[in-house]
Amino acid sequence: MKVNLQKSIGTIDVGFINNDVEKLYQQGCLKALLPQSYSSLSQLVLVNTSGGVTSGDKFNTNIDLHNTHMLATNQAAEKLYSGYGDAAKLKYTINIDNSTLFWIPNETILFDNCNLRRQIDVNLLNNSNLFFCETVVYGRSAMNETIEKGYYSDRWKIFNENKIAHLEINGFEDNVKRMRVNKFMLNDNIAVNTIIILGSEMNKFYTVLKDNIHDEKSVTTGISEWDGKIVIRSISSNNYYLKKFTKNIVSIVMNDKIPYMWGAA
Repeated sequence: MKVNLQKSIGTIDVGFINNDVEKLYQQGCLKALLPQSYSSLSQLVLVNTSGGVTSGDKFNTNIDLHNTHMLATNQAAEKLYSGYGDAAKLKYTINIDNSTLFWIPNETILFDNCNLRRQIDVNLLNNSNLFFCETVVYGRSAMNETIEKGYYSDRWKIFNENKIAHLEINGFEDNVKRMRVNKFMLNDNIAVNTIIILGSEMNKFYTVLKDNIHDEKSVTTGISEWDGKIVIRSISSNNYYLKKFTKNIVSIVMNDKIPYMWGAA
C-alpha cells in the first residue's frame, strides 16, 4: 500500500513602498516577520515553521520593493534533511525598483541524502542596489556529520535593468565525496560563501573591500570586480570561522551596523 507522506507547503508574498508595507500574504508553514527598525533600513525575517526542508516540500517567496531600503534574512539556518522521492522546491522572486536590498540569510545546511532544487530570481530596476550573500554548509563539522550522497541544485539569476548580470548554478547529484575531496572544488572544505554586489552605491565599496579582504585562519577568499559587479568567494573547513569572516565583510558595507537578528545567529 502506497502511503502519502505529509509535506510542507508555504507561500510568502510581500511588497513595500517607501519602506512601508504595501501587501503581506502568508500561507502554510512560511511566515514573514517585520521587526521594528529605528533606522532607514527596513527589516524582513522569513520564517519556516516546519523546522527544515525535506523531499516534496514546496515553498514560494515573492518580494517586491519600491523606493525602499531593506535587509532580508531568516530566523535560523535553513536545514535540508534527508528525504526520498521528488526534490523539495524552493523558489524566490525578488523585484527591486529604485531600492536597496541586503539579502543576508543565515547559512543553508545540507544533510546526507538531502534532496532539493532551489531557484532565486532577482530583478533590479531604476538604479537599484543589491548585496547578495549566501552560505552553504556541507555537513556540520561540530557534529562530525558528513555528506556522502544526495541531490542539490541551486540556481541564481540576477537581472540589472532587464539585462542578465549574473547567472550561477551550483550543486551535486548522488556522490558528493568526489566533489568534497577534489582540490579544484571543495578541497576537503565544508562551508562556502558567495557575495554578489551590484549597483552604483554598492560598487563604491570595492577598494575598501579589496584592501581588507585577505585569507584568515581556516578561510580562503578572493574578490573580483567586472561588468559593474563585485563577487567575493570564501571557503572554509569550519563554518564558525567563515561566519565570523563574513560578518567582517557585511560590517564594512553596512558601516558597522549589523542587524542583531543576523549577526547574533
